[in-house]
Amino acid sequence: MCKDTNNGCVCMGPQGPQGVPGMQGNQGIQGPTGLSGKDGLPGAVGPQGLQGPAGAIGPQGLTGAIGLQGLQGLTGAQGNVGSNGNTGPIGPVGPQGAQGSMGAQGNPGPVGPIGPIGNIGPQGIAGLPGANGLNGSAGQIGPQGPQGNIGVQGPQGIQGVAGKDCNCITGPYANVFASTAQTIAAYNAPAVKDQVLFDSQNAVSSATDFDLSQMNISGDIKFLKHGIYHLAWQLQARITPPVPNPVPSWSFGFWLNGALVPGSIYSGFTQAPGDDACHSTGDIIIEMKANDMLRLRNASVSQVNLNPSVTGSVFPITIASINIECLKLIP
Repeated sequence: MCKDTNNGCVCMGPQGPQGVPGMQGNQGIQGPTGLSGKDGLPGAVGPQGLQGPAGAIGPQGLTGAIGLQGLQGLTGAQGNVGSNGNTGPIGPVGPQGAQGSMGAQGNPGPVGPIGPIGNIGPQGIAGLPGANGLNGSAGQIGPQGPQGNIGVQGPQGIQGVAGKDCNCITGPYANVFASTAQTIAAYNAPAVKDQVLFDSQNAVSSATDFDLSQMNISGDIKFLKHGIYHLAWQLQARITPPVPNPVPSWSFGFWLNGALVPGSIYSGFTQAPGDDACHSTGDIIIEMKANDMLRLRNASVSQVNLNPSVTGSVFPITIASINIECLKLIP
């Protein structure tokens, strides 16, 4: 192999054996760096020589520029796990961490025993009044309390306003009655002896209002003025003995001009054969025209006795009466 030395050509023979290394000489002074020559052609690589002893470490050279990052090597096999070291001392308490989220609700534990009753706490502040509840149903009326004392007489009140004049007109009226014993036949169509006769009268408004001349003969009362009248009759009567069994009721009513007045029939009842009399009444309001004839008649199937003498009465009783009052005259 030839090598250019200072522009001279030197032919290199084969490399001789490695000589014995000499002693390390003192390091010379660093000479100036020469110019780099051109690289010659690379020669053939000779066999590697024996490893010489390590030379003394020279001073550290200047740090070269960082080379390019090499490719990452293959991951080595995992080493054996080392033995655990001794536990170190407990470090200082770190700052409190942030509040964690609430965990899921756990199953309820068993009910513990009832604890002792605690002391009564202080009275709390009164709450706002609640809304009125629904009214309850009315309770039963309680018993009446005792009569209170009469209060002091109050002062007389102020005189009231004078009322209007009344334009009332007193109409015709009459009261007739009977006190003589009579036997009234059972009801019959020809009206033979089934009517009550009247032998007396009390107040009568005027002879021009009524004709009472036939009341003791046929029992008729004749009306002379047209109007609306209130008529009321009363009787003290009993069934003529012997009293049948079962005991029937008896009844009386008004006939007007020979026709029954509807709503005027009322009845009585002899409760026992020894009864003296039974009281019965009836009343009605009807229109009466001038010359109408009114008669009180038996309306039952039984003969009836009217007897003024009854046990226990000092004076004879009134066995029958009719009260007549005109409520309104009609022209």
